[in-house]
Amino acid sequence: MEPTNHTTRSCVTCAKAKAKCVWDQERTERTCQRCTRLGKECLRKEAVARRRKPEKSTRAAQLQKLENKLDHLVNALSSSTSQLQAASTSASSTPLLSTATPQTAASTRSNGLGHPSPAISQLDNPANTTHRDYSFNREPDTPKHPEAVAISLVEAEVLLDRYKKLMACYMPFVVIPRHATPQSLYESNPLLLRAIVCVALFHDLPRQRVCVKDLIREIGERILVKGERSVDLLQCVMVTVAWYHPHVFWFNQLTMLLHLAVALTVDTCVDRAPQKNEVIRKSSERVQTLADHRVLMGVFYYTSIMATNFGNRTSALHFTPYMDECLSVIDAAREYASDLHLVQTVRVQRLACTIVSNGTSHVPAKVYASAIRADIERLREIGGSPQQQTKLRADVPLQLQCLAVELHAWEASLANLFDNHTKILTHHLEDVYGCTNAIQSIFDLFLAIPTGDFFFVTFSIFDHFVYALICFTKLSLMEAEPWIRTALNDKMRFSETFEAFAAKFEAADASQPDDIKVENDCFGAWGKKLRFARQVWEAKMAHSTRAASPVRDADGHGDRLSNTLNEMGQPTPAESMDDAEFFNYLNGSFWDNFAGDFDLGAVGLDTFG
Repeated sequence: MEPTNHTTRSCVTCAKAKAKCVWDQERTERTCQRCTRLGKECLRKEAVARRRKPEKSTRAAQLQKLENKLDHLVNALSSSTSQLQAASTSASSTPLLSTATPQTAASTRSNGLGHPSPAISQLDNPANTTHRDYSFNREPDTPKHPEAVAISLVEAEVLLDRYKKLMACYMPFVVIPRHATPQSLYESNPLLLRAIVCVALFHDLPRQRVCVKDLIREIGERILVKGERSVDLLQCVMVTVAWYHPHVFWFNQLTMLLHLAVALTVDTCVDRAPQKNEVIRKSSERVQTLADHRVLMGVFYYTSIMATNFGNRTSALHFTPYMDECLSVIDAAREYASDLHLVQTVRVQRLACTIVSNGTSHVPAKVYASAIRADIERLREIGGSPQQQTKLRADVPLQLQCLAVELHAWEASLANLFDNHTKILTHHLEDVYGCTNAIQSIFDLFLAIPTGDFFFVTFSIFDHFVYALICFTKLSLMEAEPWIRTALNDKMRFSETFEAFAAKFEAADASQPDDIKVENDCFGAWGKKLRFARQVWEAKMAHSTRAASPVRDADGHGDRLSNTLNEMGQPTPAESMDDAEFFNYLNGSFWDNFAGDFDLGAVGLDTFG
């Protein structure tokens, strides 16, 4: 820049010396007169733009600006609310956007549902504005798990009607009102609706398995990751547990769900009076409802039947005086017709817990079994009107439970006999025949259940059945004199019984309950496992009737049995059939995992023949 264009600002040298800086207009150098005279470097200072101080706004202006922002937020919220209400209205009248594949829709039509299945299971619930945001999934546009099953409101309505018509009568611990619709249940408790849809989807096993897997994942995320605690979650877990057998083949998963249910009862404080909890007393005190009492009784019932029938699996929820008070409240109110069934079921199950915990070592088994039958009859007599008592006597689940309680009494008297083979069996013949009569009664009642109802009843019925099978197998493998074994075999017909149950389960796969086309082969796997047990038992009986022989007998059955057991994924057999460990496939652990993951599809059972 030329000196002619220079401003009146001083150079850096003159400014530091606080001297007058005069530029020589005639000289061509870019130095001032003082720097030229002194021979110093003349540096010009660059002009700096001055910033004006911001004007201080008045308080009135600040308030006006804040009011404008609030008006903008109110307008935005009102517009979004109107859009959500419009979307909800359209969803109630028409199916929502579908993410299901054409194969899924075709499967729905082929299974008697009569409607396509546009997806709603991954959509948020617009009506739920509480802090517990229950929704079928959190991200509707980009679901976390692409394999999640899509369920439409139309299909959910069909499945909910099926549940209320065919399955709800077996689940008195979680009551669904008759007037409940998928939309209303979706808005109030969508996670429970999701559990109901899962258990009612038994006609399509592949979809049901994916649906249940996604539901259990959601339950675990809510409880373990997000720390949610609510009765709604507890009801969802109870419904999932009650019908685990047609779709879940992992037995340990059932015990984990039961442990989660017990933890939820403690965290939600439904197992104690509200005024005894300091946290609830300090905050707004929540009044417990009949629904809370029912689900508490459900946790006790399902944990106790697992503890009494399979004691090594889980422990029962301790029945406290407060729980007895809750049971009395349910009995006095009887809000629903199923409440009477609930009360009788829990009271009978308490008898089973008493027998298992106390035993009958000091009381003759015959006297104890008679006392148990008298207690059961007394409970039936206080059950209500004569019509209600007659209905209770015809209730198959309650009858099975009563017979199982009686069997517990007989088994307790034979516990030492089963564990100690040195006991003299002739001293316990009366107890043995009492036990066989109780087992036979359970089997007869179980065989009387229509095969199509296997998909409707809860797992407690199969739990009692498997418990009877355990006692049945113990009797068949009990060390005894030949004439006693022959008498027991003539009475119990072990081989024919196994075959009858296997055929019963296979018939369930081919059934069409309520004219529903079922694509579910879970009970067929149960039948295969029963036939496997029959083959092991027959090999045991054939071995006991002849002299001890090497592993390879004349027909080679020993080697074929061992190889087949290995192919089936069973424990490796002992080196010799003379070893008692060879026949441990029929012990308690075998039946504990009776409904476990056991696939015999690739193994030919005709190799035994």
